[in-house]
Amino acid sequence: MDNKEDLFVQKEKLISQINDIERKIVELDTRFFELNNEERKYRFELFKLKYDLDQELKRINMWTTLPLKSDGVIELRKEDDKYEELIGNYLICLAGKNQIIGKIDYRGYHSSRFIGDIGCVILQEFRGHNYSYRALCLLGELLKENDISDFWISASIKNIPSVKTIEKYGGVSLVNDGYSILFQANTFINENRKDK
Repeated sequence: MDNKEDLFVQKEKLISQINDIERKIVELDTRFFELNNEERKYRFELFKLKYDLDQELKRINMWTTLPLKSDGVIELRKEDDKYEELIGNYLICLAGKNQIIGKIDYRGYHSSRFIGDIGCVILQEFRGHNYSYRALCLLGELLKENDISDFWISASIKNIPSVKTIEKYGGVSLVNDGYSILFQANTFINENRKDK
């Protein structure tokens, strides 16, 4: 993977390229109605290129900024900034490495599609190392720092590792419908956590 110095160099080049493209687009836009077909195609290609470069810049920014939370083994990084400060997806990465191992998200609501505020997935090859538990603890710290005490997590009754992870965190089973279990957890009074 890229080292941090290389990423900063790439970032500067990308910013320069994006600025050049934006100048060309503005120049074309000043005479938009006078553009011939070739110039319109060129303008469209510039927009596509700018989008691709923006995505690459977003990826580099993720690795060149400090993680939101880290426990020394894993770290949480905000995947996108299109949502409120807390709501959204967090990438779970190995600490100090450019290695994404999963994702945890805080929805902050219940819907017909999701029951519970939090969802977590760890890539298959990284399972079995308590990474989802560590991510849940780090997300719990973020919630606590933002005065959010109670949250709900659901898991399929057949997903024993998830059920055990939630119970280890201190989640209390509220509803078991035979298919899934809804747990309540608390970030402030969390004496039930089995690692304490």
